[in-house]
Amino acid sequence: MICKHCRAENVDGREFCELCGKPLMNIHHIMEVDRWAGRVLRGILIGIFAGGAVGGIIGAIISPVLQSRFSVGEVFFGLWVGIWPGSFLGAFVGAIFGLLADGPPPSRR
Repeated sequence: MICKHCRAENVDGREFCELCGKPLMNIHHIMEVDRWAGRVLRGILIGIFAGGAVGGIIGAIISPVLQSRFSVGEVFFGLWVGIWPGSFLGAFVGAIFGLLADGPPPSRR
């Protein structure tokens, strides 16, 4: 591993440079990137569940109306069919909100 401060070659696995003694890795930057990725993943997960619930409710309402039959089977069919597109759309929207809430990923320093 090459030190970005003095350009000295160091053995892999070292935490500090042998020549100048400065840290070889910026642990704060690594932690910042991990936090950012965690927020985006949390947005995706919340979006999946929220989108699935909304999609299921819409599907349960629309399916019996479109089939002109108001039965329990039609409601459950609409619920099941609505969950899938709602989950995918919710994951997409959740990822966008996760990105917008925290801005772009931290740049390399």
